[in-house]
Amino acid sequence: MAEIVVHKLYEEKERQYIIDAYENFGKKTARKWKEELKKIQNFLKKYPEGKPPFLGAPKFSYLLRGANFMRNFKLVYYYDESLDCLLYTSPSPRDGLLS
Repeated sequence: MAEIVVHKLYEEKERQYIIDAYENFGKKTARKWKEELKKIQNFLKKYPEGKPPFLGAPKFSYLLRGANFMRNFKLVYYYDESLDCLLYTSPSPRDGLLS
């Protein structure tokens, strides 16, 4: 099983998105965000290369992958095979966390 390492800025963004979901759409939507992200996390621990490459991302020295959730969002991550770990970079590349 791969280890998951979460970028600090990602944690802050995720928390803010969940708060926004709660404030704008209610408890059920915020809970759905958490559940969807947990499902992705469990899947990626077992199959770190199970999601396709994220072709919309800028060029990097590592292959970014994207896991879709809640229909309109994408969790961007990369897998470091030598460390057997995933690094979440951003809920969306437009957040500026990849640059």
